[in-house]
Amino acid sequence: MRRYGDEDISSIHNYKKIISGLLMVLAIGILTLTLFGILNKRDNKYSHYSVQPVKGVLTIDGDTFGDGNYLCPIDDWEFYNKMLYYSGVNERTNPGYIFIGQYSDYSMRQKNESAFGSASYRLKIVNSGEPVVLSMEVPELFSASSIYINGKPVAELGDMEKDTYRGMIQNQVVSFEAGRETELVFEITNYEHYYSGMFYPVILGQTKTVTGIIFARLIVYGILCISAVTMALFSLVVWKNGNKKIYVLYGVLCMAYGLHVSYPIVRWLGIPNVNFLYALEDCSEYIMIACAAAVSALIAGEDKNYYFRKGMTPLCIGMCAFSFFVPLFILTKAPGLNGIYGGIIDGYQLFIGFYMLLMAFKTVLVGKRGSYLMLAGNVIYGIGILWDVFTSNLFEPVRGAWPKEYAGFCLILVFAVMLQFYICEIQEENERLTSHLEQEVDVRTRELTGLLKERKKLLSEVAHDLKAPVSSIQTFIEFMKIGNVRIDDETRAYLTAIEQKSEEVQSRVANLQELSVDDRILFKKKRQSLNDFLKELYENHLPDAQAYGIYFKIILPDQKVYMDLDENLMARALGNIIYNAFDFTPFEGKIQLRMDIKKDICITIKDSGKGISPEDLPHIFEANYSRRAPGEPKGKGLGLHIAKTIIDGHGGWIKAESEPGKGTVFSIYFDVRQRSKSHE
Repeated sequence: MRRYGDEDISSIHNYKKIISGLLMVLAIGILTLTLFGILNKRDNKYSHYSVQPVKGVLTIDGDTFGDGNYLCPIDDWEFYNKMLYYSGVNERTNPGYIFIGQYSDYSMRQKNESAFGSASYRLKIVNSGEPVVLSMEVPELFSASSIYINGKPVAELGDMEKDTYRGMIQNQVVSFEAGRETELVFEITNYEHYYSGMFYPVILGQTKTVTGIIFARLIVYGILCISAVTMALFSLVVWKNGNKKIYVLYGVLCMAYGLHVSYPIVRWLGIPNVNFLYALEDCSEYIMIACAAAVSALIAGEDKNYYFRKGMTPLCIGMCAFSFFVPLFILTKAPGLNGIYGGIIDGYQLFIGFYMLLMAFKTVLVGKRGSYLMLAGNVIYGIGILWDVFTSNLFEPVRGAWPKEYAGFCLILVFAVMLQFYICEIQEENERLTSHLEQEVDVRTRELTGLLKERKKLLSEVAHDLKAPVSSIQTFIEFMKIGNVRIDDETRAYLTAIEQKSEEVQSRVANLQELSVDDRILFKKKRQSLNDFLKELYENHLPDAQAYGIYFKIILPDQKVYMDLDENLMARALGNIIYNAFDFTPFEGKIQLRMDIKKDICITIKDSGKGISPEDLPHIFEANYSRRAPGEPKGKGLGLHIAKTIIDGHGGWIKAESEPGKGTVFSIYFDVRQRSKSHE
């Protein structure tokens, strides 16, 4: 307990860590926002300085596209909602004007308006200079579309008829000659996806310029995708070779990221299954987010906490399923839920961003290696999420990727370094353990050697002390049998039984003497009839059964069975089981010794005793395990353990089945290949 007036060093240390962490968050946050600001200025269609349309008219001249310049016409497109331009000639007198990306669907954020249907976008290009050949990159249109230039169709995707509607997604490049006046019209129909219409701005310029922009973008996304997949495969290989589960989480994170950022490449191929494509794209992003949160929690040591197992884990898994099945099956039937769906996924992303920031602070407080690096990575990723949420409809990259995608790649790199720290920690721990292993082995070896010596000494003393009185008993029995002592037949039978038991004790004393010299049980096996052995065993124990008042019977097959066994040790093993049965079987109970030959040789010893409780049954063959009720004969817990050891030494195995109040069955099995049939 800290005394009054003492300084709490640990608290001061934590305060210092918190302050340093906050300062780092501030510094990384400012740096990240600065970089994103530069990206927003240099590689954003919405902030690209160029001529913009005015009331549906884009005016260009001979210098507009010189020196590799390009245009991103965004503002003041003519917009005809709920109609196709060339089909509604009488209805297009008063168009609306929008900027591209202003509305995500045809509901125009109006209640009770359908998000599905058709719309047209028109732009008139007026060229005050010489005619020029231009190319126009048209990003994905949602979802069936036709592009017209001067009234002539130049590109079509899918089927726009409502009854036969079929969506299709494909990025396109359309080339045309811009003379004095050129009319561009986009007719777009959607009845299945939660985005509708022309959402991403086009790029207009000379063919060389446009193709260069497209090529640069594909290079950027190719690097992001291939790098992530490569790290995923490496991480999964490391995990498969027996390392921590954090590697599989990191591998899935990288794989999901690689799948997600492959969309710019995939959309040049032309995909007819629009909904599935976008559901897979959304789901892969949320799998990545879930794995990022899990990796952060693992590094911070929070994965064992109840809230993570019962709260965060189901939430992340649920959001992965939600982001896949809702766009695929629900929004197609209820497009009015688009806004709710968008709000849920935005809120979830913000929550995960703050959670990962909290986990990074936790690693700083516990002082883990690389904690500040993890804090930096999580800050960058969190800001990337915030930037994506709050700059919706204000950012569209020209040549590169989105800020959140760059942030995700930074996080992957940070986690890669953190995993290297994990490997270093494991190596250092292994080296530390190895350096002390030899010393530990020496200590344990000395202790074990001392224990073995003490055990040998004890066994030797016990064997020596028992040998003399047992020999005396045997001598007196022989004297009574050959002397002139008058005894009746019944008494002589009892003396014979006593002599047999005395011989058994002598045999076991001899085993003790051998064990005191060698720690192992020495088996002296010879081939003999298992039928004859069991019959002799039965006859030796029959007097004991009669003394206990127990019905004891034997059932043997007609077929002779031969196997290699140590008669003394096997008699000791089975005798231990039979004596246990005597102890727990009531007066006038039944014990049965039986041998069957089926798939294996099976010897069963079945009694009608009190049985063994279910909680004790798995432990009865363990050394020194004994559970007996008050008033029952006390045991040392060695009999069944010794029996199992001897049976194992003969290549067999033993099991017990019991039901309290109904008795116990011990089944001993030997491989049938150990036997041979008699040919007498």
